[in-house]
Amino acid sequence: MRKNGNAANWVCSILLLLVFCAGISLFAFYRLAEALNAYSYSEEIYEEVLEAVTLPESTEPDAVQLPEIDWVALREMNPDITGWLYCPDTPINYPVVQGVDNEYYLNHLFDGREGAYGTLFVDSQCSSAGKNTIIYGHHMKNGTMLASITKYSQPSYPQTHPKLYLLQPNRTWEVQVFAGFTTAPDSEAYRLELEGDSFRPWLESMMERSDFRSEVQPESIHRVLTLSTCTYDYADARYVLMGSLVPIINK
Repeated sequence: MRKNGNAANWVCSILLLLVFCAGISLFAFYRLAEALNAYSYSEEIYEEVLEAVTLPESTEPDAVQLPEIDWVALREMNPDITGWLYCPDTPINYPVVQGVDNEYYLNHLFDGREGAYGTLFVDSQCSSAGKNTIIYGHHMKNGTMLASITKYSQPSYPQTHPKLYLLQPNRTWEVQVFAGFTTAPDSEAYRLELEGDSFRPWLESMMERSDFRSEVQPESIHRVLTLSTCTYDYADARYVLMGSLVPIINK
């Protein structure tokens, strides 16, 4: 009888373990399906946003064709629109907003609904005349949003992608990349108060930290665009890409 009781207990234990494992598997499957659905929904929203953008065909082999933006349509979708960030031959081709804080657009899409991708957004403390404009965006595992800026840590990538473009309703900026590096979220890269004599030393210190060297000289830089995304080198690490803002089209 004791042997039968031990066998029954053993069978019950195995069954409980199987049920437990099945529960974990179902939960993991549910979370995976949920994540995939969130990704898919975010992609659908940005496909809709791209309907307001036209990328003309290049008429010259080496010419950069910039997107043509329907600002009226985008403003109707979201009045927080402040620009459009574009980097040729990369996934970066997104609207940029500026909200009242630095939290909302971490998990809200351009149409205002919640979504995994969030939206590229300017630091809420940045002013239009500031020396350092900071744009935040997620590092999505599928390479979208600002994930590709971490590639500037690779030797050849800065040479093949030396410029980005920030389009705004009344002006287009060429972003001449001069520094990129991994840093902490409270580092000097996020400094906004850069008036007077503090600007040049700050620029030089950013260049010294860079993973690459650029032909952009500190004396030619008057305003900086800093792109920031997560990276996984260590806990809470960030990768920042910095470029000189140079106006190329005035309207």
